[in-house]
Amino acid sequence: MKRIASILALAAIVATAMGLGMKDELNAKLSNTYTEPNPVNINGTINVWIHAHTHDDPGWLVKADQYYVKQVRYILDTVIGALALNPARKFTYVEQGFFQRWWREQDEHVKALVHKLVDNGQFEFNMGGWVMSDEAAANYEDIINEMTLGAKFIYDEFGVRPTVAWSIDPFGHSKEVEAMYAAMGFDAFGINRVHYADKEQRTKNQKLEFVWRGSASEGAKSDMFIHMMDNHYCSPKECDFFSNSSGDCMYWKDDNEWFQDNAELPTFKVNMEEKAQAFVNMVKTRATYYDNGNNLLITWGCDFTFLSAPVSYDNMDKLIKYVNANEERFGVHVQYAVFSDYIKAVHQHKKQWDVYEGDFMPYASDPDAYWTGYYTSRGRTKGISRRVMNELAAAELYLSLAKVYELPVDLPAVFDKVMKLRKAEGEFQHHDAITGTEKQAVADDYTVQMEDGSFFANEATATVLGAILNVRLTHNLTLAWEQMDKGKLLGAVLVNDQAQALHTVVRAVVPVSALEVTDARGNALPFQINAIPDWSVERANGTHVVYVEVTVPALGFTTVYFSPRMTAATVPRGGIARDDFIENEAYRLTFENGALATVELKKEGVVVPFTDSLLQYEGRFGNSRSSGAYSFIPARNEPDAVAEKAELTVVKGELVEEARLVYRAGYQEVLRLYRAAGELGEVIEVVHDMGPTDDGREIIARFASPFLKNGRVIHTDGNGLEDIERVYREDPVMPVSANYYPISNRVWMAGEEHDLRLSVVVDRAHGVASVVDGALEVMLKRRTLGDDWFGVDEPLKENDHYQQTMWLHLGAKKAAVALHKRLDTMLTHRPVDFFFVGEARVAKGEASLLKKDLPANVQLMNFQLNALADNDYLLRFHHRFMKGEETELASVVSFDVNDYLDGFKVTEMKEYGLSGMFSREQIDKERMTWDINPAMKQEVEETVDEGTKVTLGPMAFKTYRVKVAH
Repeated sequence: MKRIASILALAAIVATAMGLGMKDELNAKLSNTYTEPNPVNINGTINVWIHAHTHDDPGWLVKADQYYVKQVRYILDTVIGALALNPARKFTYVEQGFFQRWWREQDEHVKALVHKLVDNGQFEFNMGGWVMSDEAAANYEDIINEMTLGAKFIYDEFGVRPTVAWSIDPFGHSKEVEAMYAAMGFDAFGINRVHYADKEQRTKNQKLEFVWRGSASEGAKSDMFIHMMDNHYCSPKECDFFSNSSGDCMYWKDDNEWFQDNAELPTFKVNMEEKAQAFVNMVKTRATYYDNGNNLLITWGCDFTFLSAPVSYDNMDKLIKYVNANEERFGVHVQYAVFSDYIKAVHQHKKQWDVYEGDFMPYASDPDAYWTGYYTSRGRTKGISRRVMNELAAAELYLSLAKVYELPVDLPAVFDKVMKLRKAEGEFQHHDAITGTEKQAVADDYTVQMEDGSFFANEATATVLGAILNVRLTHNLTLAWEQMDKGKLLGAVLVNDQAQALHTVVRAVVPVSALEVTDARGNALPFQINAIPDWSVERANGTHVVYVEVTVPALGFTTVYFSPRMTAATVPRGGIARDDFIENEAYRLTFENGALATVELKKEGVVVPFTDSLLQYEGRFGNSRSSGAYSFIPARNEPDAVAEKAELTVVKGELVEEARLVYRAGYQEVLRLYRAAGELGEVIEVVHDMGPTDDGREIIARFASPFLKNGRVIHTDGNGLEDIERVYREDPVMPVSANYYPISNRVWMAGEEHDLRLSVVVDRAHGVASVVDGALEVMLKRRTLGDDWFGVDEPLKENDHYQQTMWLHLGAKKAAVALHKRLDTMLTHRPVDFFFVGEARVAKGEASLLKKDLPANVQLMNFQLNALADNDYLLRFHHRFMKGEETELASVVSFDVNDYLDGFKVTEMKEYGLSGMFSREQIDKERMTWDINPAMKQEVEETVDEGTKVTLGPMAFKTYRVKVAH
């Protein structure tokens, strides 16, 4: 009882200070059941829905822990107390990472109180994700994982399904995120940061609410109702009963900010009529922006508001009471609401809603500020996030296998280690984390959290995999080499978490120049050793890099063995050649004056003029707004070359040929071709090894060919899902930054007059553009001299030395479609490696969980144990291709799970929504439908699968809870 007493006492102290006192019949009022809202709409009365909320960033200006300790815990404490004082009050909360931390600190009495508040509709979980994720740089796998992580707790603890979501602070909105939220079963989605000109037009034409069709492939299945905020998510000044600068109304400086109705306090002006009239005037103005049956949502709150919730609520109580007492005169009725209350009211308004099929990228807050810099900001941490996403996928798989096969491991310890990375990677999807729009100290903290989570998750995988192989594994190659003695073998166990076998070339940095490389059976493998140049960041970990061509089974592993040789005479190694070209079976790249000049497509017999330039824009800095973490604002529209000429070194071997270009210190690039079988032989690998770079410069790689001219049209992925056509937009103020778009995984462009397509796959999020016809530019790294005035208040000073990898494919348009998606998967889900040192090979150095590969268009995203106590597993599939793509893989695919699994089988299988917590049956029964423009109506084709059969249409997700037996 101590905890609940302290929360209610805090509320009572604040309330008593205002003459309120504790409610005597608190428990009786809390027991009242929640009833559906009954909108008052008599004679044109405007129904105002006061939506109390706080927006709590898990890291931005200070670290997440600091926000929690200094603000969030007290916000939740005082809000719960304030809601308990008056059952009419309501509140919405989003960030599960914070809420669950607070929940773990509460005693059973507080938890019981919160359960009552949830049950009677006073406290609503909006969205239910671990964070409010970014919508530009975040990958779909990470977004789904963090939403699953949050929803799991809500489902287990409260048994409720969040029906609405809002994304009020991310900087632009992705249609792919909307489509994923539709697949999770949400009724409606709230958005905010939309290009200022678009929002102005929608406001003028009463088009702020509509139905968004997020997926061209899924069609009407992806429809969801959208509420776009007409202004911003913070309180209007007419009812801002907080101080937004401090979040605490106790520190108001102006006595007139209080809603004062007590004439016996001569120090205070009685201001009821004045403040009510100002509020009503604001309402009547904003109500004209919407055509929804006289309903108006007023967002009441802001960043970290409600530190003194009873004070704020008391003032709003008075305002509501006064306006409603004068409802006939004012023509306004006011009530507290959560977002779902408002959506239910609007849903009662019979209207055919417009359907929107585009997205809301890029975001511009004004003509001088396109928020397109954050697509690239802090590339190092973006790269770490992508790497640990892959490591988490492997850890989840082996955690599940540990339970399925009852392996001799400490399962609770393994689960806890995996959970550390779930939380760290989930938190990093926050819209001020992966975006690179946080202060440097906060970015450093995110890095620490992700690397710690990576360490523990890899330990978990190593533990389970080690139990299978009966060896002790480490993820640390340097540590493994230190344990090497003469006559021993170093085993590298390569894990493939994807459901198709992976034929690739793996690389490892080693401290020796001579090795012998064999496979799990002792057969020699194709390999090559290259010396690492002094300028490379990899030189800190070794002197040479070894490349090995290998096949890793689907959902399985294989083992590669290294044994040091005493002599280097017969070791396949790359040597410096006096050539101006590199080649393999697919390409011949020719260089002139230290720069790429042509690419010969050997199979097509075509020589393509093609350049690869390393350039940099000067970021604006001075009296006007500077280029900063959020916005890309070039001082001039033309970038400069980073150097007059690069120094070219060509290195050739039997497996790898590469061209090393040194422009100057800090600016290095490698173009690499593999003489390997399979898809990797179709790749031009481009590695930028850079840092430190110039202050105030924003570096790009520009790939150009006259054969690619098409009027400056490119196709970018949305969060790694569907490709979106981007047509050059004429912008008189910001012609460059207005044409930058985000990519998570890939981008492509095709020539208009030539059968040529350039496809690019990346290992982290970037900003991309085509501002010169026939050229695609990828922004690589940003350093700014100033701040762009959007809150961070410090320049972006990323000065780290790190590598970034891109895979390019140049070839005929149709042949590129399927290959592009396959390369995307190969680069995103590279094998995760583990090492051991021993005198002999393991008994079974290669295995797969599948009898055969899943169809090539199917991704098995998750085989996941959500909680240690669960007796089922989350099984999630995704169709990789879009409807209408020029490949036979862009078609419906059906398969039976048990036809593929080897070693265990699925015994029970039930479909759920995308987050995996709420059954598809429940969602289909409860989810709202919205009447739309007849021209946009589509028949929704629903496939009912029986038993363990799965049917996937293009771009579809299907999520199941399954039980297994072995």
